[in-house]
Amino acid sequence: MNRVLEQAKSDILKEVVPHLVQLINDLTDTGKSIMYDETTRHMTTKALRQTDPAKIGESFAGLTLIVHGQNPGVPMNVILPTAMMLLCEGLNSMEEAGVVKVDKPFLAAATKSMYKVLMEELQATPDKLQGMVDKEKSAQPSPATPQPGILAQGAM
Repeated sequence: MNRVLEQAKSDILKEVVPHLVQLINDLTDTGKSIMYDETTRHMTTKALRQTDPAKIGESFAGLTLIVHGQNPGVPMNVILPTAMMLLCEGLNSMEEAGVVKVDKPFLAAATKSMYKVLMEELQATPDKLQGMVDKEKSAQPSPATPQPGILAQGAM
């Protein structure tokens, strides 16, 4: 994977509460299996031939919405990082196939487009996002407090 994509994935995971990383990885795996499944491969092939970063972002927003639809109780603080992980995986495949060359501006344009679609489809308003951030900050345990499992924290 190229450095820009590796850095993006690393940056996303650094911002995630540690106990949610496995859930994000699991949902990313679900998205990858949808991407490469025989029944959806025709859609994936079409999406992976795009060269316009905005169209690519829209395609990966669609994939993320499918994953979300299969896991409706998953909160946005898990879905949004999952979307970014899926975008990076897809862009990596596209770059390996010689379809696109991913640099920071290309990734930024695809990300902006993807998040725009996701925010509209998930009906995320600035107030809703701020509430999510505030809730996450207040839910983080202190270093001396053991971290409960994902289900105990209401992630699902």
